[in-house]
Amino acid sequence: MKYSICIIDDGMIDAANKNKIDDKLLLNSACLLKLTEDISDWVGEIPLYYLFKKLLDETDENGYKVWKVSAFSHPKIFLKNFESDLFRSDIIVFDWDFAIPINQEDILLNILNNSYSFIYIYSGADKEDQIMEIIEDEKFKRFRDRLEYIDKLNDLGKKSGSPSDLIVKVENLYKENFSFKFGNCLRSTTINALDKVLVRLGELHIEKTLKFLGANNREQIDVDLKDMIGEKIKNNLINDSQLSDLLRDNDVKKDASDQLIELVSEKIKNDVVSSILEYDQTNSDDCSEDNFREIAEELWSYRLYHNPNDNLVRKGDIVAERNGNEKSSLYLVITPDCDLHFFWNKNLGYINLIRLYSLNAKKDHIKGRALLTRKNSSIKNISKISSLSNPVGSIGGSALYFPFLKINGCFKNYIAYPKEITSISIDMPEDLLKIEKVIDRIKPLSYIHWDKYRRITTISEPFLTPVIMHIINSISGYGSPDYPTFLQKKLADELKGKMK
Repeated sequence: MKYSICIIDDGMIDAANKNKIDDKLLLNSACLLKLTEDISDWVGEIPLYYLFKKLLDETDENGYKVWKVSAFSHPKIFLKNFESDLFRSDIIVFDWDFAIPINQEDILLNILNNSYSFIYIYSGADKEDQIMEIIEDEKFKRFRDRLEYIDKLNDLGKKSGSPSDLIVKVENLYKENFSFKFGNCLRSTTINALDKVLVRLGELHIEKTLKFLGANNREQIDVDLKDMIGEKIKNNLINDSQLSDLLRDNDVKKDASDQLIELVSEKIKNDVVSSILEYDQTNSDDCSEDNFREIAEELWSYRLYHNPNDNLVRKGDIVAERNGNEKSSLYLVITPDCDLHFFWNKNLGYINLIRLYSLNAKKDHIKGRALLTRKNSSIKNISKISSLSNPVGSIGGSALYFPFLKINGCFKNYIAYPKEITSISIDMPEDLLKIEKVIDRIKPLSYIHWDKYRRITTISEPFLTPVIMHIINSISGYGSPDYPTFLQKKLADELKGKMK
């Protein structure tokens, strides 16, 4: 893993000028390698020189650089990059003394309030009392665990602090500070999730997507696009194994881990939905059905489904028999996640599924069932299919329609009858049975264990919960006895009369 560290210090200005490097810009690792070629360029700033050298030269056991090093010669340059260019760093080393006077307290508060970075104030011992008095002030109290003072080494190397001491402190922070590790992991995971969304939107052609979303209502662009981006980022965070592994490795219980990731991901989603997107108004004059059929199918397939990057079986997974033909039928997992996480303990090895029939399946699976109690003319009366969770009313059985499932690069549509619930028994695998301590056999179900099936995709929120609720309600049933037929007609006629 490469750690990111940023140093804000004007001690590099002379070296930058001698090497004809603009010190008014962000200095990356390549620039800093050039600056540290000659120690004679660093007269009066030997501690800073050695700090850069150690950070730039350190490698791991595989020979890769450990640190991603950046530097700014003044806090104002840092803040410009921080605010305009979204520059972020895990660690910030902040020199207290600048030739040009600055308001250190305001700058520190600005950084701490707007970024989850750990700040090391790097200064001479003569300023220690002053600095400690400031950072112990009430306004810094809530940031105190992210703020520390460290003594700067003098030219002769006689002070207690040193670049090595600082590097050791930072490395210990990565190893031992859970909140820092979680924050660092969450930031990288969120950035990766957003990149995935942007890559997918780029594949769909963003301009066409905006035109399609705003074809009927330009204001709807904001709502639909931000909802979709927010939900996709949330889904990526919830399904990211890196975050859950980090929490598990730090002995965070599964329920607490799930709640924390849900809370954080929901907050990020809400921030996206509440943001203001800036874009040019699109011309929707050419938004005909033919022009936008392909983009509509691609976009809605992306909204409806996602593909987790781990092997865990989840509620909402759409699966196929590994050696079967997914073109004829698939299965939707409806077993709750809390049961899947303790599969053989809670479910005794049984998983609940709903079968999905391809529209290419035999007619007796779809039309034949509807004709059992309905006329042919009646079942043809399908005016529209409005959403994933709304049943196809005219064919009965509370049937649900699952469109835009990408199978082998092509979109396929499927239909499911909630009352056709199936349970499959999955034997506990031999590797778990060999564990003598039975409580240690309590493991989540994965596709390694359920190797006769494979995941095709997973239904995304906010679509999954309504679909599952509809299925459960269809299975369990609710309602009360109907009125006699003549009363039904009489009551309906009375209401119609009021509507004239």
